[in-house]
Amino acid sequence: IIMKKSILFLLLFFTGFTSNAQFLAKMFVKNHNNIFRPSILVSTEKNREIVMLGMTHVGEQSFYDKIKHKVDSLRNEGFIVFYEGVKIKSENDTLNDDLFLRKFRKLTNDALYQSNPDKEKKNFKGLVYQEKSDIGIKKGDFRNDATIKELVQKYEKQFGEVELKTCDFETNFNQKYKCGKVDKRITNYLVNTLREKLMIENLLNHPESKIVFVIGQGHVPNFAHILKENGYEYKHWLNAKK
Repeated sequence: IIMKKSILFLLLFFTGFTSNAQFLAKMFVKNHNNIFRPSILVSTEKNREIVMLGMTHVGEQSFYDKIKHKVDSLRNEGFIVFYEGVKIKSENDTLNDDLFLRKFRKLTNDALYQSNPDKEKKNFKGLVYQEKSDIGIKKGDFRNDATIKELVQKYEKQFGEVELKTCDFETNFNQKYKCGKVDKRITNYLVNTLREKLMIENLLNHPESKIVFVIGQGHVPNFAHILKENGYEYKHWLNAKK
């Protein structure tokens, strides 16, 4: 009887809570907001300081206000601002951009919200989607990321051309993609491995001595690891500029 009651309780718990995307999202976001600390790495040899501000792409407005304040403060102290964000258009060629975006979608099943503002986004009560203006990004700041075209071309150079079928052309970007199964390993390779390689190279080779990088939190641990391999050391956040 006790076992049956326990199982019933767990079923009610998971049915009432884990199926509620808003509840889980808000729990994650609030936890991230409460423990957020900038990752600060310095290289004495190269006289460089890199501050990474880890983002959640959906969050509380108060969190983005805090990030904007930090970005503005560091900018005033001479830091160059980098930000993450896959670039959809690589040139003034809408036909070419459309082709590579369809190839990218075939590989990842993700047309990216930035490519199509009409695509319906989930509405999380009390949370907002990250916008560049909300976190202090301004015109002239450095977008440290790849374009869709670059990612697909690098993939095709290694694995061959991505062939599109009639379904790929007939499915609009605001429609659910049902033209084939997507290999999550390919998605991870494109969205993480290829992008991170490009971003870290830009970060290491940029001539400026002080950089603040606004980037998704999921990328921060790997970036910090690679920076440490290149002679950087952590600077405790308590000693950082408030």
